[in-house]
Amino acid sequence: IQAYKENAEYQRQMRIRQCLSELDKYDQRAVALERQLARYDEVLSAYAKEVEAGQMSVLDYITVLRNKIQAERDCLLLNTNRQLVVATYNYWNY
Repeated sequence: IQAYKENAEYQRQMRIRQCLSELDKYDQRAVALERQLARYDEVLSAYAKEVEAGQMSVLDYITVLRNKIQAERDCLLLNTNRQLVVATYNYWNY
């Protein structure tokens, strides 16, 4: 029974470390995505001015806008997955 207890505790500690590692990776990716979204805002602002002046195609603007929307979806998915890891961490740390 003691060996079983020790193995179960080892598994629990390993899962806790794994959750913490995943949380760190999610946080790093979230920072990168936030930077990317800020850059999309800058680019879209510049593109809007160029479209108004007739210097750029509306299709180019729409393409960048679609890419920004996809990045926002990725950000939401990242946050959802991070919350799942937090729930898993809480489960194993209880």
